[in-house]
Amino acid sequence: MIPAPRVPGLTTPTPRAQDEEDEVSRLVPGPLPPRDYTSVPSAGTDGRTAPTPSAVVPSPRSTRPAVDWPSGIVRDGNGDDLDAERHRPADVLVVPLDGTSWRSLTAASALTPVRSGKARLVLTTPLLPTAGASLQDCASGEYRTRWREFAAVLRSLPNAPIVDLGTGMNREGTPWSGDPRTYAQCWSEVARTVKATAPNVVFQWTPALGSQPGMPGESVLAAWPEHDLVDIVGVDATADGRPWAEQVNGAYGLNYWAAFADDRGRRVAVARWGVHPGATPDRAVNAAYIRNVHDWVARVAAKDALAYEAYTEPADVPPAMAEAYRALF
Repeated sequence: MIPAPRVPGLTTPTPRAQDEEDEVSRLVPGPLPPRDYTSVPSAGTDGRTAPTPSAVVPSPRSTRPAVDWPSGIVRDGNGDDLDAERHRPADVLVVPLDGTSWRSLTAASALTPVRSGKARLVLTTPLLPTAGASLQDCASGEYRTRWREFAAVLRSLPNAPIVDLGTGMNREGTPWSGDPRTYAQCWSEVARTVKATAPNVVFQWTPALGSQPGMPGESVLAAWPEHDLVDIVGVDATADGRPWAEQVNGAYGLNYWAAFADDRGRRVAVARWGVHPGATPDRAVNAAYIRNVHDWVARVAAKDALAYEAYTEPADVPPAMAEAYRALF
């Protein structure tokens, strides 16, 4: 297997002692033993009844007193508050860029308030603006001038960022979903163009968790770009109401993408995790969801297979979930 390249600027943990290792000996695409994970529904607005907290036993508490991997937050909505309330500064700051137009995208103005910070920046970068562009034209190189302008902005940053390009391509409704092969060609064209001007930029390829209607089933694999252009394999793991065991072991779940990255000599990033708006306080079971994510991430980090994880939290997050996050991260 190709050794996983180290991501510039991101530290990796010292492997844990054997007695701290989880019983999962390696990451595999197929299901792992059910006893390793607790089936915990995530918060949502689907109207299903969540089990009471007393009916749910989260994964065993980690014996490690603190997070020892690159841990961060997504800077949207409640992001500023999250940074202030964590028990330590964020190592990674995920910054979504405005893709309304080519002008807003290439200017990357969202970087202005954060460019001087110490956290490693991850730029959630649209592959195309909302209107006025096509995958086909992108793949043929029609937008190289635009992307060179974007690269010039990145080159001026004190630390080269991670560009999470065209994230969630398998979700339905984005300008770059539905055509995985052309997506891969466009993605590669953009990454190659940007790297020619800003060679230190790190590129991340990030599908959404599970089989999604934009590129269902294995069709998402056709969206894999040129191998040498991808530095990190990400996964957008924002909870969507499925049980925790399914999020981990189900088709194209967390274990699948961790193994996918490992097979390609890359580390995996949990690029965005948390619950979507609409979670209600009576679903205090979400404290178990936080614990389960923490323990899964810890196991991957212990194998030196994690690039980073970044948390997002809606303004209406249940208090128990917020408290659990702050206690563990």
